[in-house]
Amino acid sequence: MQQRPLLGLAALSTAFALSNALRTLPAITAHGIEVDLNVSAEQIGYFAGIYHLAFGLMQLPFGVALDRLSIRLVVALPLAVAALGAALCASASRYDVLLAAQFLIGAGCAPALMATFVFLARTYPPRRFAPLSGIVFAIGGLGMIVTGTPIAFLVERWSWRAGFLVLGAATILCALACWFLIRTGEQRHRRSNETLSEAMHGVWRVLRFRQTLGLLAIGLVTYPTVITLRGLWITPLFARRHGLDLVAIGNVILAMSLAMIVAPTLYGFIDPGTRTRPRVIIAAAFASAVCPAALALGGSTSFDIAWAVAFGAFCSFQGLQYAQVRDTYPDELSGRALSTLNMAAFLGVAMMQGCAGVIAEWAERHAHDPVVAVCAFLACALAAGGSAYALLPKINTRAL
Repeated sequence: MQQRPLLGLAALSTAFALSNALRTLPAITAHGIEVDLNVSAEQIGYFAGIYHLAFGLMQLPFGVALDRLSIRLVVALPLAVAALGAALCASASRYDVLLAAQFLIGAGCAPALMATFVFLARTYPPRRFAPLSGIVFAIGGLGMIVTGTPIAFLVERWSWRAGFLVLGAATILCALACWFLIRTGEQRHRRSNETLSEAMHGVWRVLRFRQTLGLLAIGLVTYPTVITLRGLWITPLFARRHGLDLVAIGNVILAMSLAMIVAPTLYGFIDPGTRTRPRVIIAAAFASAVCPAALALGGSTSFDIAWAVAFGAFCSFQGLQYAQVRDTYPDELSGRALSTLNMAAFLGVAMMQGCAGVIAEWAERHAHDPVVAVCAFLACALAAGGSAYALLPKINTRAL
């Protein structure tokens, strides 16, 4: 009786894992793209960031669609678009085609996590939501591990295009699985009459709360900084500074990814509750800022590996931010508040990676090490976000 829902959940969880894999693929492919297509560090930054721009922009439209259409439709068709984008990336010979393809990948992956949580809410009793969502995050984390050593080996043996081909093929298979394994009968629910305009008005209501600005300030830098290093600049860091090959760098990425999977659970265990949680968030932000600062200073290979892994662990406190959102907004706005923070995080990645590319380009023009400049920028961004959150209101005050 439970077999069909479990198969649907497995398909959706796999879609989330693939979205993580495609999101972090530029860490392994960036150097090959730079050489093959003769593009600059700034252009590589835009290439990696456009995934997150598309992902963030599509959060709200897909959220409304999930209220009005079946889950399998909202997930399967966009996944097919993401697979098309991966195929276009693999065959691209021009930078503009590469950008357009990456935008398709980001937009196509956008509904995966939201759809999984909606499926859980509609299919299972409330008491099972928390443990099952934890399993979903664990499975999703495997996507980052895939773009560590396994894809690094593939790219090293063939080319950067092979990474997009393999993940694109897996994505189209996942789209088919979502279409056939998520039954229409399981989608019956009370339909929402909310329009896109009304959804945007709900976001505006969230923005009028005093604590929103501080949460957005920390949300714009937490995930964006760690994914900018892990998803883009970790290969130049260890290739240029320490001469590691792609497989060795893949092992570093694997270790960092494992830290990013384990750390959120540990943060959950030490969560002190609504009143004291902001102090933990602030402390975690400043502890995270120390890591890229240490990487900017540089050291031995082991030293830099340790700081990269520590960065993945310390900077994985997004769960505390989402918990604070859940606890400090009225029930009728909690979902919209979480969506707003989610959009901020992914739009923040687009801005962060674009800015990192500009800074790297400036550093090269002025005979500075671009990796050092980018690491220093990430440290400053985290320190600024932590300071803003510390200084701005953190209490639940209704907008006037």
